[in-house]
Amino acid sequence: MEFDKKQAWQNITHRIDKTTYRRKRRLKAIHTCATILIIVAGFFTWKHMVTEQPVNMILVSTASNEIKSIKLSDGSTLVINNNSSLRYPEKLDKNLRKVELLHGEAIFNIAKDPERPFQVSVDDSQIEVLGTIFNINAYTSKISVTLAEGSIRFSNKNFNCLLVPGEQLTFDANEGKAKRQTVEAYALIDWKNNNWVFQDIPLDEVLSQIAAQKKLIFKKANPNKQYPKITVYQNQADIALPQFMQLLQHLSKSDIHLDQHSILLK
Repeated sequence: MEFDKKQAWQNITHRIDKTTYRRKRRLKAIHTCATILIIVAGFFTWKHMVTEQPVNMILVSTASNEIKSIKLSDGSTLVINNNSSLRYPEKLDKNLRKVELLHGEAIFNIAKDPERPFQVSVDDSQIEVLGTIFNINAYTSKISVTLAEGSIRFSNKNFNCLLVPGEQLTFDANEGKAKRQTVEAYALIDWKNNNWVFQDIPLDEVLSQIAAQKKLIFKKANPNKQYPKITVYQNQADIALPQFMQLLQHLSKSDIHLDQHSILLK
């Protein structure tokens, strides 16, 4: 049988064309898949960039003779006492509304939103609420939380406590001890009207808080001495600080010295 060169060459050419066609189809499919993956990845990257914008934090601080009121994006209102600092996001998170009391004292009137709990952080402690009115005093290492309306939960590491209206919790962060008592809550938070309000508090703690508010140094000549408890309600506009010290000295029968930089309790 005679070998047909022309037919053989056509057969080889056909096989090459068929193989090339299959390779082109495979490469085209790979290219199509790669294009789709790039488009999908680009979409999710764009979506992440659009939805995960940096949180703009706002820092509010007050002077030693300033009380400031602010309104959050959810409608909650906060009143910040003298010499206090608070930080919060310009737009509260959609799941957890959270602010930080860095120093001092503030009243929190929280808008009700069962889907978004509200949390205040003070160092290692957290106060969680849904909708309520409460006060936090964090001028010293003792954090005092007073509840006027609603309910709140205070937690710090292994300690937690649920408060009801009219209760005050004082937590000593240094010693890890807590004290719970019944108080006149609305009277205690009346400092927002520029009043000195102290209810059954030891004199040394009263003076320590006043010093913190007025950016003074508090000194105690006898650290181990027990001082009497003080209850006093006085508008700051009606009495200067030196005269208020004289009033406290008279009520406690103690020796108090005030100068431009410090308060000394003997």
